[in-house]
Amino acid sequence: MLLKHFHIRDFQSIRDSNPAEVGDITCLVGKNEAGKTALLKALYRLNPIAKGDDKFDVTDDYPRARVTEYEQEIRSGKRTYTVVTEATLALEDEELKPIEEHFGTGVLPGAEVMLTRTYENKTHFAVKADETIAGETLLARANLAEALKQENLAWKSLKELASVLEKLAQGQQEKFNEAYAASAIADPDEKMKAFAARIRFTRRSCARSAVWSMAKPNAGKPQRRFVVHRLY
Repeated sequence: MLLKHFHIRDFQSIRDSNPAEVGDITCLVGKNEAGKTALLKALYRLNPIAKGDDKFDVTDDYPRARVTEYEQEIRSGKRTYTVVTEATLALEDEELKPIEEHFGTGVLPGAEVMLTRTYENKTHFAVKADETIAGETLLARANLAEALKQENLAWKSLKELASVLEKLAQGQQEKFNEAYAASAIADPDEKMKAFAARIRFTRRSCARSAVWSMAKPNAGKPQRRFVVHRLY
């Protein structure tokens, strides 16, 4: 990934750097103690080489003129932890390719990732994704697109798609139960219908699992990979 933009707040001598663009060559110009080194330190702590170098310390790093007030506001719950470093990184072709292979071409319109790190020493990331492309790709892989059209089930987000597939699966479960109950009859054609219903229910259950893996990431953990379940 390539660094494109960064923004530093409330770190040592820096109150607010304002967003800064990064090119092939970027030059920092300023007087002594203006904050040039502080900018680089804050960026480094977002993804350091040495383990343990990523820690922000409020006592040492927060601007001293306001550190006491900040600590009191944090303890009282009047404010959240300050985002010290915010960086936008562009995905390179070799990084974007496997994502698009799984979720569809154009699933990440900007091909960018935003990373942030706070005084709580937690790193978060965010991406802008086209959920329509991702959902349609999953449905096509599971051969479920036509089934949703036949049931007239619409969706606009992955969360809605998960609910739609849940509803579809419930309907198939009911049909499966009916077919299973009817399988005791001797007619071979009726037994074949029961078997076909069971296969359709299994396929929809697998697709539903794949969509939930995208719509419900692990809470509280930085998600650095896309999770995909193989669809059968």
